[in-house]
Amino acid sequence: MSFSRTTNKIYKNKFLKLKGMKLKIARSAIISGFLIFLMLGSSITYFLLQAFRPTGLVALPKENIIDYELTPEQENLAIQKGKTLVKFFYGNECSECTDKKSYLEDFARRFKDQIILQEIIENRSSYKISISSFFGRRVLRNCTEDEIFKAFCDLMFSPPAECIKFA
Repeated sequence: MSFSRTTNKIYKNKFLKLKGMKLKIARSAIISGFLIFLMLGSSITYFLLQAFRPTGLVALPKENIIDYELTPEQENLAIQKGKTLVKFFYGNECSECTDKKSYLEDFARRFKDQIILQEIIENRSSYKISISSFFGRRVLRNCTEDEIFKAFCDLMFSPPAECIKFA
């Protein structure tokens, strides 16, 4: 009899161990399923929120040479798209502004896919050029065409080949 009791005890212990393992497996499966559900749920929620989020319908101007300032939203969009923003502030009394304006316009026409030139008339006797891009911002006053060109070389996303001489 002692033999059968011992065997029954062994089988009973093995059964309890197996039952305990099944409980551990079931518990970890439930936890894993819950974590997967959370991850998938958050991904789907993010997708739905992005898909149905109202956009402000921010658009860039069709022309790259304009006579007004862009809104901050338009500036951000332009920089995100790899554009270089040039703000040319000048006054009507400025004598050397005509040359700088024509230089900037020629440059903007050459690189119309990369540059947006904003010509802004202010009450001033000199000029100021502000060049902004993903790579930074530079403000130029009373500068030469070479200094303007070097600023373009430093800040444009895809600078012209002539920039090698400034490297």
